[in-house]
Amino acid sequence: MTTRMASQPSATVAALENMPHHRAEFGEIWAYLYAGLEHIMTSEERLSHRAYTAIHGTVYAYCTSPRKQSTARSLGTHPNTGADLVGEELYKELSTYLISRVERIQRKLAHKDDIELLRDYAYEWDRYMRGAASLRSLFSHLDRHWIKRERDEGKKNIYEVHTLALVQWKTHLFVPIQESGPRLIIPLLKLIAQERNGEVVDQNLLRTVTDSFSRLRKLEVMEVTTT
Repeated sequence: MTTRMASQPSATVAALENMPHHRAEFGEIWAYLYAGLEHIMTSEERLSHRAYTAIHGTVYAYCTSPRKQSTARSLGTHPNTGADLVGEELYKELSTYLISRVERIQRKLAHKDDIELLRDYAYEWDRYMRGAASLRSLFSHLDRHWIKRERDEGKKNIYEVHTLALVQWKTHLFVPIQESGPRLIIPLLKLIAQERNGEVVDQNLLRTVTDSFSRLRKLEVMEVTTT
């Protein structure tokens, strides 16, 4: 009787299983987290349990380390603890990464139209949102500590990690696409009309795109009420 061996993780995932040294500088830590983000947001391969735990632990260790200091503190512009300021640094890098990722997707969709655009938009949205769900869990300590404190103090344009992913999608992909004309709306309305006329349509496509529009609309309402 033969026993099926468990599939081995790729070299990328295997590397992510080894978290940086606890005394590593932010540059090394961010390089590690960046590799993790790229894998989560672009690869279909799931993280191993060890890689997931290592990334989560790296975020936790860095956010709660009292030894780390920020430029803001050295300039006397922020009276809070080093851990809080590290949260600010990590938040900014994460936000910049998400912008870069969304802009890459936007460039892929820039020259597509009609049903092809709708299908590719739905695929990219679904992939991005699955990645964003993982980020919400992996960066939960950033949400619970630095982000919560900033929001409790009334700071504007500070979002929980999952909401931040939505904001960057809307700002750097959805809005630019719509500014060039109703390129998503027109094929979506056609699809809805076909369904109402009794034609067979791709229900998964319809559901995914309408879910995207609904979430972005709720985000718009949230932004207005918190301004």
